[in-house]
Amino acid sequence: MSIDASRIGEFILIVNDIWSALLQICLALYLLWQQLGIASIAGLAVMFIVLPINGYISGQLRYLTNKLMKIKDLRVKLMNEVLSGIKVLKLYAWETPFEKQVMDKRSQEIKQLTKRAYFQGFMAFLFNSTPLLVILN
Repeated sequence: MSIDASRIGEFILIVNDIWSALLQICLALYLLWQQLGIASIAGLAVMFIVLPINGYISGQLRYLTNKLMKIKDLRVKLMNEVLSGIKVLKLYAWETPFEKQVMDKRSQEIKQLTKRAYFQGFMAFLFNSTPLLVILN
């Protein structure tokens, strides 16, 4: 439930970014056209170059998020098994093998979270630097 709530929160931020980005692009193009005239087409070209990069990064983020959710589900399922059979685990001293399994799932999850964080950071950098790149052209 907490994951779903955080995804709804992320969606609300993304929706605001979409309309804000469209407004920024239109305003930047208008101001560039007022100042530079036909030379502002170079800024438009930069934006068209950046769009496929953003699309690729978004696709990778979606893929990594889906993969992360599957890994989290496996880890939660394993933890539920461990907690439901804790008496048997203690009785037969199976703590170490199950700990290794849980830690393996957790390390896979951290690996996916790290990849996802790198993509999110690059996407934020690209999103925030695009207006500067347009102006510099």
